[in-house]
Amino acid sequence: MKNGFTLIEVIVSLLIISVTFISFSSLIEQNLKSQEIKRLKNLQSQKNIDLLTIYTANPTVGDSEVLELFVNSKVMTKNVGRIGTFQEIEIIVTTDKNKIIAKIIK
Repeated sequence: MKNGFTLIEVIVSLLIISVTFISFSSLIEQNLKSQEIKRLKNLQSQKNIDLLTIYTANPTVGDSEVLELFVNSKVMTKNVGRIGTFQEIEIIVTTDKNKIIAKIIK
């Protein structure tokens, strides 16, 4: 009878454990990347909502007031069309990384 483990059994078990840790670390990395993407999309959505709220609450708001919310950006508004007494306005805020386009009817 032999007592203990052979060297091959120890190496195989260490190999299995190391592959498990590598797989687990790649899953954690993938999860962190997806959380960052989700955070950026939520931030973008919140900025869109803020922009629409500003223009809905005060349709005569100036571009300078909008620029306070969107630092380092350009604001452009243009009239898209008219539906009866309502006016459709497109607001474009351009930042270094992306472009926010929102349409409102007032």
